[in-house]
Amino acid sequence: MFVAAAQHTQRIRFRTLCHTLPLHNPLILAGAIAEADLLTHGRMECGLGRGHAWLFPRPACRWRRAVRAMKRPLDLLTLAWTQEHFSYAGRYYHVKDVTVVPKPLQKPHPKLYMVGQASQFHRCAHAASVLRRRAGAILRVCAGDRRV
Repeated sequence: MFVAAAQHTQRIRFRTLCHTLPLHNPLILAGAIAEADLLTHGRMECGLGRGHAWLFPRPACRWRRAVRAMKRPLDLLTLAWTQEHFSYAGRYYHVKDVTVVPKPLQKPHPKLYMVGQASQFHRCAHAASVLRRRAGAILRVCAGDRRV
């Protein structure tokens, strides 16, 4: 729908809320977001989050793991959008010499919003220096800014 609306508008920005990071393959998600950014002529904004406990059936992904695993997919998204080739070896993801295409039109990547209420979420947003959304307000979180 965003792409269809983008064909008939010039200035409106498009925002998705919320991609549940623990439930997505971050490399596939990076390509899909970049594609949407290209097709909307650089007007894409993305909400990212860890989800709610009810999203995680018992055999799939434990809730505590989802809390701990929030930063890893965010790192992979950033690498996919900013690097031509990259490798990543972490606890949950291992990739070697991969390239994700397409790259987004916006540089270094579309504006990211992190949505959620948990304190772990705020630390992750602070470390990633991305926008966060809490209680209806959008605040800029900058590296080195200790206010939460």
